Amino acid sequence: MKAWKIKAYATLVRLERYDLEPVEGGTKSVVEEEYRIAVAEYLLTGEIVA
Repeated sequence: MKAWKIKAYATLVRLERYDLEPVEGGTKSVVEEEYRIAVAEYLLTGEIVA
């Protein structure tokens, strides 16, 4: 996983441009499945866990 991509997805989720997980009827883009846990941890802790 790429650290820059985790940070980018986290920023997009914070700005409400992306959803962390698919939402039924949602129209926003969704974080790639392989990055979801890493992005969620980054949003909670501010650290990238390898």
